[in-house]
Amino acid sequence: MFFVYKSNQINILLSKMCEIIKEKPFLNIFEREIIINDNEILFQYLNTFIAKNTGISADFKLIHPNAFIWKLFKKILPNIKFNNTFSRSTITWKIMKIIEENDFIELIQKKDKITKKFNFSFLMAHLYEQYILYQPNWINTWEKNQKKTLKIDKDDEWQVKLWIKIIHYTEQLKQSKWHFSNLFKKFKILIKKEKIKFPKRIFIISSSHLNPTYMEFFKKISIHTDIYFLSVNACEKEIFHANFIGEKKNYVLQKKNLLINLWEKYEKFYFLFFKKFKKIKFKYFFQKNNKKNLLNIIKNDMLNLKKNKNILDKRRFLPKDDSISINICYNKKNEIEVLYQKLLTFFNKNPKIKAGDIVVTSFSLNTYTTYINSIFKSKNKKEIIPFYISKKHSDKTEKILFVFNKILDLSNIRFNNEEILDLIEIQDIRDNFNISEEEINILHEWIKKANIRWGLDKKQKSNIISPKTDQNTWFYGIKKLLVSYAINEEEKVWDNILSFTSINTSRTELIGKLINLIKTLDKWREKLLFSKKIKSWRPLFICFINDFFYKNKKMRDSINMINKNWIKMIDDALLSNYEKKIPINILKRKFSCVMNYFSRKKFLPGVINFCHPSLICYIPFKIKCIIGADHQEIPKKKI
Repeated sequence: MFFVYKSNQINILLSKMCEIIKEKPFLNIFEREIIINDNEILFQYLNTFIAKNTGISADFKLIHPNAFIWKLFKKILPNIKFNNTFSRSTITWKIMKIIEENDFIELIQKKDKITKKFNFSFLMAHLYEQYILYQPNWINTWEKNQKKTLKIDKDDEWQVKLWIKIIHYTEQLKQSKWHFSNLFKKFKILIKKEKIKFPKRIFIISSSHLNPTYMEFFKKISIHTDIYFLSVNACEKEIFHANFIGEKKNYVLQKKNLLINLWEKYEKFYFLFFKKFKKIKFKYFFQKNNKKNLLNIIKNDMLNLKKNKNILDKRRFLPKDDSISINICYNKKNEIEVLYQKLLTFFNKNPKIKAGDIVVTSFSLNTYTTYINSIFKSKNKKEIIPFYISKKHSDKTEKILFVFNKILDLSNIRFNNEEILDLIEIQDIRDNFNISEEEINILHEWIKKANIRWGLDKKQKSNIISPKTDQNTWFYGIKKLLVSYAINEEEKVWDNILSFTSINTSRTELIGKLINLIKTLDKWREKLLFSKKIKSWRPLFICFINDFFYKNKKMRDSINMINKNWIKMIDDALLSNYEKKIPINILKRKFSCVMNYFSRKKFLPGVINFCHPSLICYIPFKIKCIIGADHQEIPKKKI
């Protein structure tokens, strides 16, 4: 059976879930409760909530909807090979291969630059991935070559043709043609014929990532198991068809109310699904906010969607009402200073409020990190506020990725002295080349006196619209260092090279370390300068680690994780059998997308967490703060 529990508060829905678990315990004590959602941070909150309400939080499996569905596919269709032949990465390179062999559409031709073809392929791969998940009937119909059954605009018919070419090319490679769309179609047939063992019950917490196809999947399996869909709604009324202002209705939706319009779209998505299927039981647990303050009045207005006349009425508020507070600041540093003082005020006014009850969100958190660290690490122990900044990756991972991206850019940079010195300033790079912090100051002095400005040598300089000359280059500067060491006197000439200082024997090793670093960078510049076949780029990351982080054992976990993703990205591309050479900048862009997708989402209990707004969706913190809430920082809708 499919049950829909609706409420305006997540805690009420979770309490109902705990009641069901207590009232109907599993006969098998080792059987686990299945809770489905896509937010890892909500899972952390759930563990704590369930432990408080049931006494233990051990027999629960918190799983992403996508992972759950694919696990069932493997269970129900054991004879089918599940691979990544239709992943976004593989489709990208298959489209590249098709373009190389065909003048496919007017805008993309064989002779176009490889970057243009890649950008098109990357965009189309993303689009087809969305079609597979959100419009599986389109994909299945296209593959049957029945495009006439769909209302497709003539300008979009090329999308169907391109997809058919992708399928044919996959057949030529003798790869599996199975993807989510046709697997789901086969699943719907099998579920009616065969007896399949499902979990006794499944709880699903509403999420924007639960697309219509996923919802249909869960409705299909509700014949064999109990599905409890926990839906959080700001409005008790059904607002999806209230596009007008009318006195005959007991609620109203104003077209200019963007907040209500947002909830309308959210509610409409689920309503269309519920309307399509029968045998769905609804239960409502909406609760009015009793405490009178500005925030709760707004919540109650949305909950009840009162008549137009009542919405426009002026209300009286208490002078001390700070349920909603807006602070205007003149820069980002001042913004964090104001936030810090506000938080201290909260703690002083209400001792019951703990750091873990507060969260701070921002769409551009990276731009605030420096100010947060400097201001929140107060010297006064009484005013220290425990905090944690949620990052996409750990500090170690971010450091490796930062250096990796710097190295991948070597073929494009001028080798300015500042660029190279910035690399040496990174401690892990220094440690790898045995350069101490004291020696950095000496290198700065040598580089200045040797007049090293930019360029490795005259050959590299000549490639960047400059006359062939060794003057001011790194290798010429190193020659001046060696002459200065050999003569050990200032302003002496040897082989047309002028010494610039006296260097004693104790600094001999430092010259060798600098030569080793510059030669290593030159080796990587040469390695990245020319396009190569995809297979040749496979060992690149491990080579990078061996040259720049080899001695750092503390970073092994981060190194293994990044290398695993790099290898997978290359292997996905190799499945396409794309044989032409590609430049490193294309792989760099692709890998950046891969690492953004496999980001770490971590939340620490008992402290104030700084994070992206999407991470704390539905979690009922007592106080929520937003920084960077101006028109420049909040992302605009992409067209």
